[in-house]
Amino acid sequence: MVHTFADVQLRGVPLDAAGYDYAGAVAWNRDSGVLWDNTRRRLRDHLPGVEFFVVREWQDRGALHLHALVRVPRLGAPSGRELGALARSAVAFSKVDGSEVVWGEQFTCDEFRADGAGAKAIWYLSKALNYVLKDTAREAGGGAAWVHVARMHQAARAMRCSPECEPASCTSRTHQRFGARGHVVSNTRKTKTRSGWSLIGLTRRAQREARAAWFAAKEAERQAAAAREASAAPEPVAGALAGLAARLQLELRAVAPVVP
Repeated sequence: MVHTFADVQLRGVPLDAAGYDYAGAVAWNRDSGVLWDNTRRRLRDHLPGVEFFVVREWQDRGALHLHALVRVPRLGAPSGRELGALARSAVAFSKVDGSEVVWGEQFTCDEFRADGAGAKAIWYLSKALNYVLKDTAREAGGGAAWVHVARMHQAARAMRCSPECEPASCTSRTHQRFGARGHVVSNTRKTKTRSGWSLIGLTRRAQREARAAWFAAKEAERQAAAAREASAAPEPVAGALAGLAARLQLELRAVAPVVP
């Protein structure tokens, strides 16, 4: 089959929409987290010092695709093939309907050393994080793609998200996210016995606090600059500048709570 530029609108669209398993697609999104939990436990049973950074990518067809950076101590570290085989051997069962959940055939596991190929690790991590910005609905090209997205939403709306779920009245956001639950990005945290993913103890909470401190410092700088300009200006101008500074301060206070 030869594709042309016009076929770009068919990205992620099933070849046979009538026979496509929409219920199975949203069920995978719902239950893939359970499979990852079992995979993580299996890896830790065999590799006690392993740490993870995980990004869940929305593919064009609306299915979740998992990217995981797995850090393994060099001593006794398995090969990429061995690690991949160990991860793929994990099996889970849906907490909703008891169906078996396994990894698909498109599974790759590349290995590299953090010191010798640090640039590669950073590149891959940046690439994975960019997937967080994907918007499946906005990237749909229209026509058949929009029909596919609509059917995914319908299937997610009809899906049971928990054993107690009544889809028609359930308010869980799972029904609005093609069946997906949980965070798009996750990583192992520091405990009494584990270093966690970050070797320097950096967490998302620490990053949020750093951003808030940066914003507060910038606001203080702006206020100080406005005060200096007001004191140096002629009296009529100083009054106008003081009023402007007061209004800016009120606006900044209104904006500050929504800054992450």
